[in-house]
Amino acid sequence: NLEIAYDNAVVDVRINEPKNGAKVSDSKVVTHGEVQMGSKLWIDGRSISIGEHGRFNSVLTLERGLNRIVYRTVARDGTEQFTIRDVIFR
Repeated sequence: NLEIAYDNAVVDVRINEPKNGAKVSDSKVVTHGEVQMGSKLWIDGRSISIGEHGRFNSVLTLERGLNRIVYRTVARDGTEQFTIRDVIFR
């Protein structure tokens, strides 16, 4: 017997900025985007407040060199997703 199950709970985060692989010359970078309504968001382990329509906006402080920014979303049903953006501060 073969059983296929589809999980339609999409826990997606859309990150508008920064772009993956971005090279910046300032130690501060603004990250903004959207998550699915009702989801929770953490960036590098820090809880981020979600605004109207699932939008978020936060300022991050970078270290010189490669910075790996980890976005963690958790849906209402507990489904978890990680998204990574690499940003280089010169």
